[in-house]
Amino acid sequence: MTKSKSSLTSSHWGVGVVETEGDRITAIRPYPRDPAPSRINENIPGSLSSRARVRRPAVRESWLEKGPGPALGKRGQEPFVEVSWDQALDLIAAEITRVRDTSGNEAIFAGSYGWASAGRTHHAQSLLKRFLNTQGGFVRSEGNYSYNAAIVLMPYIVGQFHNAVKETTRWPVIEKHGSLVVAFGGLAERNTQICDGGNSLHRFPGQLRACATSAQSGSRQSPGRMWR
Repeated sequence: MTKSKSSLTSSHWGVGVVETEGDRITAIRPYPRDPAPSRINENIPGSLSSRARVRRPAVRESWLEKGPGPALGKRGQEPFVEVSWDQALDLIAAEITRVRDTSGNEAIFAGSYGWASAGRTHHAQSLLKRFLNTQGGFVRSEGNYSYNAAIVLMPYIVGQFHNAVKETTRWPVIEKHGSLVVAFGGLAERNTQICDGGNSLHRFPGQLRACATSAQSGSRQSPGRMWR
């Protein structure tokens, strides 16, 4: 009989307790010390054997048959053909060489944003750029898609974005001294479940409830309207 065991893991949705039988992950349970663990971690065991999982390299059929270039009228319709890792690496190497020789390194865009793992060891963007640096360089993006508008606008409004992030007022301080909170786009709890490092505890739901309770009871030091 295979014995089950448990250990800790870290993902973008926080720490979880992994339960295994042999070499198979059977479940991921909430970390006991996390005040509001994300249930997204529970999807990991099923995703490992899901039919939707990409298990090996695949190449667009027309590209594999005719080489680079658009497949007119076939976008989103033609199948992808699975190939071996050796073939995939040969295709990628040949394509990088072709683009570099034809158009120069400025035609190579290192566009992966990351999120390949929780942490830096397997960070896709870092690995991609490190590799392409060995090929003579590349074009990269500036900023990121999460708050690029804030990075551009905030220096003209309140100062540098990163300084504003470092000096952001914490929720326990707002609970104690706050009078009014104005939120643009809401305060969705789902947006606070994710962390690029993966080792965070989910404190936001409890802190938000504490602010609301404080507002309703009028117990804060600066009374006023808190939530609308």
